[in-house]
Amino acid sequence: MSSRRERHERWAIFWCSLLAPLLYGEIPAAEAGRFLSELSQTECDFPNGKRGKPSRATLWRKWKRYREGGLDALMPRRRKDRGRPRRNRAAMIDKAIELKKDQPRRAHGAINDFLKVEFHATIPKSTLYRHLKRAGATRRKLGISQQKIRCRWTRDQSNALWVGDFEDGPYVIEGDRAVETHLSAFIDCHSRYIVEARYYLRENLDILIDSLLRGWSEHGASRELYLDNAKIYHSHALTLTLTHKEPHMTKFFPRQLLYRLRNEIPVVKLVPQLDWPHKHREGRFCFLCPRCGEFLTAVNPRTNLARCFHCQTNFNTIDLVMAIQRCDFVAAVHFLESRLPASTTA
Repeated sequence: MSSRRERHERWAIFWCSLLAPLLYGEIPAAEAGRFLSELSQTECDFPNGKRGKPSRATLWRKWKRYREGGLDALMPRRRKDRGRPRRNRAAMIDKAIELKKDQPRRAHGAINDFLKVEFHATIPKSTLYRHLKRAGATRRKLGISQQKIRCRWTRDQSNALWVGDFEDGPYVIEGDRAVETHLSAFIDCHSRYIVEARYYLRENLDILIDSLLRGWSEHGASRELYLDNAKIYHSHALTLTLTHKEPHMTKFFPRQLLYRLRNEIPVVKLVPQLDWPHKHREGRFCFLCPRCGEFLTAVNPRTNLARCFHCQTNFNTIDLVMAIQRCDFVAAVHFLESRLPASTTA
């Protein structure tokens, strides 16, 4: 039976043989991503006798280790808990699942705080999530996830809907100067086929019509076009059905508006409007922390700020909307604008 050192060396040599084109400079570093993606789709025989495909993440990690520490860095590492009893691991996982099901909004940090008190140990985040998912105890499987639903655009037949847009391209030499190019592209929503894509030196209605005519002459006219709100897409020269994207929300807001949102909408009234768990404890308003899932919160009515004493997080009204509704800053501001009290003038 071979020694542990020999087994580890076989693994290190195995990874070197797989990554040899990268290690010896046959593949430029700029093309490393493509090479590792292709390599991850190739079956190979592992030193332990199993056959399978190495993941791209594993290949990338091994390449990084070799660059940092050479051949020795590719040998399997010793466990950090080597020599320590692991009999409590199953009990820890069962306890973590129980804690998650008891309060589905508990984050991994809060769960590990309980485990540390009871078992004097914690579970890494990725390991904990894997066991929670296997036990059906994630937020999504427990039915409280508020992730946005994103619909996939599609149609039942080709040429029913084309989606088009312009994109800035690379610079090219035109005469004696560098000129930016613009890519005009259209894709068919049913087949996902790129019906037309071409670089131009300008971005105007003439270019759009030229691109469309090329696509139509090759594949026939589409019933609808889905385009954004660029000026050229609103031309009366386009007579077929147009479906425009909603205008972008304003990304910058007056300082006075933000001040009013943070100070004139009481947190104690906002939380119930968001339909978020809350209660009164000893005459004090508290709510479920959207970060750690604990009720150890309080609101300062003088500053209109909330704080979670478990995860040490502060919240103003905008922060609360972003955390509870899982939206960005812009969406949170628009949500709160409609809840501002009518301003009074002296």
